[in-house]
Amino acid sequence: MWIMRDQFQGIPVELEEAALVDGLGIWGAFMQIVLPIALPGMVAAFILSLVLCWNEYFFAALSTAAIFPLIIVAVFLEKYIIKGVAAGAVK
Repeated sequence: MWIMRDQFQGIPVELEEAALVDGLGIWGAFMQIVLPIALPGMVAAFILSLVLCWNEYFFAALSTAAIFPLIIVAVFLEKYIIKGVAAGAVK
């Protein structure tokens, strides 16, 4: 959000005003003047967002992979876990 804000604030207002004087509407000035100038910043923001999202996805996948062997051990040792819990419940 902040990257895009700075990117659009860096575009001079005079360019938009000149486009309006030359006969373009507001959307025409945006599409033909502002958008091509802001496009490199938009691509940079997209790449940064993609990398950060991919890192979060990768962290979640690694967490699952780290827990998986513990789940397998717990399944095989389930009867001993139940005996230990039951032994502590009886006086």
